[in-house]
Amino acid sequence: MGVLSLSWPIFFQLAFTYCMGLIDIWALGMISDAAAGSVGSVNTVTTFVLMMFSFMGQGGSLVYARMLGRGEIKKVQECYFVALVLHVLLGVVVSAALFLWAEDVAGLLGLEGQHLAYGTSFLRIVGGSCLIHSLGAMLGGVMAANGRTRAAMFAAMFTNVVNIVLIGVLVLLPAGPQ
Repeated sequence: MGVLSLSWPIFFQLAFTYCMGLIDIWALGMISDAAAGSVGSVNTVTTFVLMMFSFMGQGGSLVYARMLGRGEIKKVQECYFVALVLHVLLGVVVSAALFLWAEDVAGLLGLEGQHLAYGTSFLRIVGGSCLIHSLGAMLGGVMAANGRTRAAMFAAMFTNVVNIVLIGVLVLLPAGPQ
């Protein structure tokens, strides 16, 4: 496989991952400027967290690929396990921290009143799901090391489709809970 055939799916995977926050902000902007502005402010925190998990997943990918290239199957399996434990632990810690201290984080970003309430809600929802993002980044790294970059890209596309459908049903439909 050439570098281009491996790298373009990784590019789109990362683009889809970061687009979810933009789609959320756009949808909330259809309802309220205050909600969109608040979520836009705290989205910087969630984007930073997603980047951290992505860097960990891609870094692991380099280690796995090197070991696979050397034929060290036993060592790469050990690395998969260590990475899984690391991603689970860090995902749980970050999820808990963002869920528990969402209001404090939103307040540090200067949000007050209704903006603080919107930002806190968004951080609790998205922050509480950081474990899933962490595991997705780890599995994406494993797939990339094994030359399966398109599978990770399709998983990110599917996640975006689910996000858009849920936003449509839960936020944009007049009958939804909003």
